[in-house]
Amino acid sequence: MTGVFPDSFLEADIFCLKKAGDASNPLNYRPLALLNSDYKVFTRILATRVSRTLPGIIHPNQNGFVPGRTIHATIDLFDVAQIMSGIDCDEEDAVALC
Repeated sequence: MTGVFPDSFLEADIFCLKKAGDASNPLNYRPLALLNSDYKVFTRILATRVSRTLPGIIHPNQNGFVPGRTIHATIDLFDVAQIMSGIDCDEEDAVALC
């Protein structure tokens, strides 16, 4: 093991696929990169192994980009915190419902 990826991992065949519209307009094409199969197998294995380890590493309050969690709960909590920080607790009673 050298710790260096094979050159084939760095290669891709790129094709231009035509979208709708005028074929002479370059904006009507989108690139498609075909990667090497061994690269795809390696990255799938790596992603599977890492995904088993991450729940023990990622803080429970981390919601963005975590499968099964959404950023909306964090945004709601932030909104409530902002509202509560603007209330003078000495003069008024307040209840926050989430």
